[in-house]
Order: sequence, then structure tokens, then C-alpha cells
Amino acid sequence: MQERYLGDVHDFFIFRFLRHLALETAFKIGLNWYLTRPEDVDPPNCKDGEQRFHLLGRDREQWKEWDTDLFEKLLTFKEIGGRNLSHFYQQRILGGQTRYFDEFVPTAQNKVDEWHRRALKHLLDCDLVFLDPDNGFEVKSAKGRKAAKYARYRHIAAYCEAGKAVVCIQSARQCNPVEKAIEIRKQLKSQVEPAEVLPIIRGRLSPNLLFVPIAPTNKMQELTVAVHSFAETSPLIGKTGVRAELIM
Repeated sequence: MQERYLGDVHDFFIFRFLRHLALETAFKIGLNWYLTRPEDVDPPNCKDGEQRFHLLGRDREQWKEWDTDLFEKLLTFKEIGGRNLSHFYQQRILGGQTRYFDEFVPTAQNKVDEWHRRALKHLLDCDLVFLDPDNGFEVKSAKGRKAAKYARYRHIAAYCEAGKAVVCIQSARQCNPVEKAIEIRKQLKSQVEPAEVLPIIRGRLSPNLLFVPIAPTNKMQELTVAVHSFAETSPLIGKTGVRAELIM
């Protein structure tokens, strides 16, 4: 996650999901931003994070109807100068009970595991941890500084071993979202035990966004019900807008 992304269309989907979890479960929620600086991980003049048609486009009233309070709070991030986490926290978008870890992900690979241990300690009293890396799950091609844009499978395993449910995002850019979901599920089943992979949420945005939930046995049922109810109550907005679908 980068601060310049705050309030974009993917954020609307993410925050709406987390607000849904807060209402539908008894979980204390933690959010690990996987915060990165664009100058550290992206090429110069990268324009990512400017998809704000949900706030400014012809279908904005439908987005507003889905969650009026969220819509109005995200309007404050329309201008890039206001996109910072201090402003986000002041808005109380996710309420006062959510716990955040907002240290920048190290670009030096020998420091990443220690960063993760600090995150795990900070979020130790949370029941569910949401991970928001720039791109999603680690891939073999991610080398050097760009590796900071991905979540490691071993770190997800550590959260599960600590008894936490985990939801990690995955950007489905230039790939088949269903095939990507199946590939990630296979990797999780082989590397994260004994937790169970739940139905994966596909947000039909541009690009598609996947929410990949995984949970220990004692949290599986509650999270599964919440995932299904989120999909059932997510509207279709415009011809190319959002609808949450489940990949079983």
C-alpha cells in the first residue's frame, strides 16, 4: 500500500469489506498496511492510484448508496495533498477498534523478517489480520526492492500459527483472476497448515482485486459466513463496476 492510493476504488472495496467484517463478526481486526514509498519500489512518474471513478464518475451515486458514510469520508482523499495515514486515522473510517501496523516494508531483504515479527507482536491481540501489499502474494520474479510489494507465504503461516485468521489482497492484473485464485489457493494449502483456505472474493474492478481468506478451524465458520454475506450484499455498479463474486 502507498499513501498516494488512499481513497482509490480498490480502497473503497477494501474498507467496505472490513466495515462489513466489523459488523458481522466478533473479531478484533488488525490491518497491516504493507506500506511502501513509491520512490523505493516504482519507476519514476508512475500514475498508479488515480482510479477514482467511484467518487467522480457517472456511477458515483450508486457507490454512495452502497455506503454513504464511507463514500463521503473517501471524498476527502480526492486531492493528492490530503492522502496520508494521519488524515485517514482522523477520519475513523474503520472505527476505533481496528489496530494498525504502519511501518514501511524494508527494501533490504535481510530486514523483512524482523519487520514481520514486529507486525505480529503489534497485532497479537487481533483475531483477524488484513494484509494490504501493493501487488499481493510473493512471486519468484520479485527481486530486490520490488519484493517489498509482496506478502511472503511464511509470514502468513506465522499469523495462522498464532491463531489468527488472515485475509490478503491480490491484484489480478494482466491475468485470469480465477486461475490466479486457484494458483494461490494451491500454494497456501501446501505452505500454511493446518489453516483452511476459504472461498476467495473476486472484486470485479479494474484490475480485478482478490481477497484471499485463510483461517484456523475455530475461526473458519464465522469468517466463512461473513465472506458469503459480503458477496451477497455487494451491488453491481455500472456496466464495469463492482460486484463481489466467490471463487469456491
